[in-house]
Amino acid sequence: TGPIVAHVRPEMRLGDLGHDLGNRTIIAATHALARAAAVHAAGRLPRVAQEGAGRVYYRKDFTADAVRRAQENFRTGMIEEYLADRARRDAALSLVALPAE
Repeated sequence: TGPIVAHVRPEMRLGDLGHDLGNRTIIAATHALARAAAVHAAGRLPRVAQEGAGRVYYRKDFTADAVRRAQENFRTGMIEEYLADRARRDAALSLVALPAE
């Protein structure tokens, strides 16, 4: 699909579920897209090549079992576990950031 322009990482809170994270991701991505347009207009938009083969998810993978598994992960403390170790986890995955406007 091309180079990566920017990543976003939504705020996570105790008690979050999939829709909470999805909605915050959409909001963060919308803000990043607006900033990317301004940075692009200034000729300073970074383009980072995508590495590796990546992952492809198909509609057929979105099954009732997959939804139940996600709900179980949320119910059994996935978010709490992430938040307890957030600094280390976030540091392990560097994100492509937009330069300041």
